[in-house]
Amino acid sequence: EVYSVSPGRDGRVWLATTYGLVRFGDGKFTVFTNTAARQPDGWMLRTRTAIEDQAGNVWCGLDSGLWRLHGEAFTNVSAPLLRGRQRVASLLEDRQGALWAGTRSGLLECRQGQFRLWTTNDGLSDSLVFGLVEAPDGSLWAGSERGGVNRYQDGRWRAFSTAEGLLSQHAWPLHADPDGTVWVGTGGSLSANAYN
Repeated sequence: EVYSVSPGRDGRVWLATTYGLVRFGDGKFTVFTNTAARQPDGWMLRTRTAIEDQAGNVWCGLDSGLWRLHGEAFTNVSAPLLRGRQRVASLLEDRQGALWAGTRSGLLECRQGQFRLWTTNDGLSDSLVFGLVEAPDGSLWAGSERGGVNRYQDGRWRAFSTAEGLLSQHAWPLHADPDGTVWVGTGGSLSANAYN
């Protein structure tokens, strides 16, 4: 199963799959096995999402937390604000170089090595964050399990829910068009809502 596909540098493509991280480049597939993320019964934890940042670092979201690929070795990224190893369902690097990770505990921001965890206490409508996208105007959009979609702009969160036209509070995946329209897929339907 492939959970996400993300473009990398130099024409590479990263695939997050049930069996780990896969890179497609130069006409061939390379599988990276994260042996450090194995469960006690030996089953490898699935890779939910992966991105290559502007500096060429590869970040992976697994059921066991946030990982970084160095060469062919994985390192678990210790995020002190997350309790234990949390599933990371989505990743995004914004235009300023900050890394955002959607987790079951909220939205984790890593900016210049400093972590901040955004939750319902900070204005999110739901702390179960599964989808992320940055719009052309620099606003950050976070889709959630049961709280609709949230937009972060000018230092504040604003929620969009069924009251604003979503067909479901399950709001992901997300896509931003160059004209600023943000498309929100909702659970249980083949519809999309556009915000501009």
